[in-house]
Amino acid sequence: MNAPPGKVTDIHSTASAPIRLTWKLPVANDLARVYVRRGPAGACPTTLHQGIQIGDAALRSAQADKAVTQGKAYCYAIIVIDSAGQTTRTPAYARYADTTPPPQVVGVTAVPSRTAIALSWQPSTGAATYLVYRTSGGTCSTASTNLLGPVKGGTSYTDNTAQPGVTYCYSVVAVDRAGNASAAASSPSEKLVTPPAPPTSTTRATPAKPSSGLLGSSIARLAAEVGSGIVIFGLLALLAVRLLPRLHGDSWEYGGGAFGTVRGALQRYDTGALVIPLVILVIGLVLLGAAALTL
Repeated sequence: MNAPPGKVTDIHSTASAPIRLTWKLPVANDLARVYVRRGPAGACPTTLHQGIQIGDAALRSAQADKAVTQGKAYCYAIIVIDSAGQTTRTPAYARYADTTPPPQVVGVTAVPSRTAIALSWQPSTGAATYLVYRTSGGTCSTASTNLLGPVKGGTSYTDNTAQPGVTYCYSVVAVDRAGNASAAASSPSEKLVTPPAPPTSTTRATPAKPSSGLLGSSIARLAAEVGSGIVIFGLLALLAVRLLPRLHGDSWEYGGGAFGTVRGALQRYDTGALVIPLVILVIGLVLLGAAALTL
């Protein structure tokens, strides 16, 4: 009996759908059929009864597999059979790489407040993580230095490090489990609301206490002025009562006119005439005192 056929060599596979396998058949004149069986990566078929048959049994050096799932790895057994029914198995591993990125994020909004900027967006189908980028100056960029952080399992992010008075642009990128990233979706430029400046001093002005004097300030000033006038008038009246009779003596007769009238009044009421100037003087002094206590 002849020896079994040799193994296929120079195996290659593609990573996109469909997965396409190519190989080089062994050199033999009695090759009859080639079977391709597919199994999971951890359980490669070893016989013609294991796994799933891919294609027919024609003698060939290539096979395409369309029934694959993106992101999964497979093991293919390429089994060569000669005319005597002898077989040789050669394993070939392939993976349908997930190279399709998730859809671009839509509905990115940025709402500023006095202490932070709140971001939100609509979910992207197939996304496992969202990357949030921030650029100052109003120009959006997804440079690695602008990455704020990943968001897993959510569609919102709060930027607590934004500075007052600075305009920011935020970009959100969806990433699936295979690491494929979508195109960046950016928000309109937003500016953190600048909080009002704190007061320069916490000292409160002491309210003026109401006057505890006898009179209000305006009335007190008026009383002082009136009192001063009354005092002056009282002093002048007192001097007139006491001095004029002595200065003129008996030579000042009753005579007609004003002087005669005053002379007569002073002589008849010399003592009683002192009462009126003194009362006037006391009234003026009282007003001045009350004004002094108030002011």
